[in-house]
Amino acid sequence: MLIAKLFRPRAGLRPRSARRVALYLGLGLVIAISKVGKVEGIKACVWRRHPAVLYIGKCREVEVAIPDALDEADNLVKALAEEIDKEPLNLPRGVTLSLEAVLGPAELGVDIDIYSDEEVPRALGITAELAAVLAEPRGYIGDEPIDSFYGLVASEKAAETLRQLARELYRQAAATYVKAATYTGVRQYALTDLIAWIKASRNYALDLPNAIPLYYNPWLRQVARDLYALAPEGYKRLAGAAGLRKALREARSAIKEHFKKSNEVEVRPSRVGELMLLYPKRASPPAKSHEAAVEALREALARAFKYASGDAAREALEHKGYLEWDDYIKALGDALRRELTKNASPRGTQ
Repeated sequence: MLIAKLFRPRAGLRPRSARRVALYLGLGLVIAISKVGKVEGIKACVWRRHPAVLYIGKCREVEVAIPDALDEADNLVKALAEEIDKEPLNLPRGVTLSLEAVLGPAELGVDIDIYSDEEVPRALGITAELAAVLAEPRGYIGDEPIDSFYGLVASEKAAETLRQLARELYRQAAATYVKAATYTGVRQYALTDLIAWIKASRNYALDLPNAIPLYYNPWLRQVARDLYALAPEGYKRLAGAAGLRKALREARSAIKEHFKKSNEVEVRPSRVGELMLLYPKRASPPAKSHEAAVEALREALARAFKYASGDAAREALEHKGYLEWDDYIKALGDALRRELTKNASPRGTQ
């Protein structure tokens, strides 16, 4: 699966604007696939209650003509949003774009589900987290079955395809500006500013062991969420999610270098700080490199938490007679930076 979540600015996004942003993102993926490979056929079905109705014929097919570039998709986005709004407002609803595509050595059918609200896939039990767009491929690379975009990364023959797809999707999004209604008025945003993360997942789980991140915005906040899920259960509550996010500021350079072990990493400015683009490195296969990097990160987190909760806490008590939360968080950040730096390869620390 390729799964994306929206980033909501501080002023918020009104529901209809969030729906339009999700449509831009889903159409951007179709255009990216057509640029990287070849799209041989596409149809759009508006559904209610559950996207699985697509397979039993209970959806309403609508005509779509995919433009050559995402910044030319305004009229199509408006038309699809109006079609979705014809469905009962009290029911889960959305549109599925189904296409047949050739991506490098892979021959795939791809269903791209675009939801009326990010709560829909979680409420339906499809994902454990909020999500705006979910793309699910099915097909083959030769005789090898493929049922996820993670599977493309796991295949030596097709790994380059996902890198190209991620780059093209970013290019399309960066050139597209969206007028969005917030709760303080209408604002114009680059589409890249309204994407929180994009992940290539092997299933519907979105934690790092199961999903390769391709896009983080703002990157430090999104990485902190993923690392909190990865951290040892018995220790992480001492810091809390906010504490780990603060600790990562101390270790941000080391975290970035660690990601470079398995990815080509680009950090770019965004409206809310910095966004991070990650392209899986050429390896044999890249998925194995990602899994090794995640395991090393898990172990570094465990050692850092153990140090901050043990030796660092003991030293603070001996020196001051009490332990402050800020002292604990600083010790955690310093320890994580040291753990990641000492394990970095010479190439990774350049």
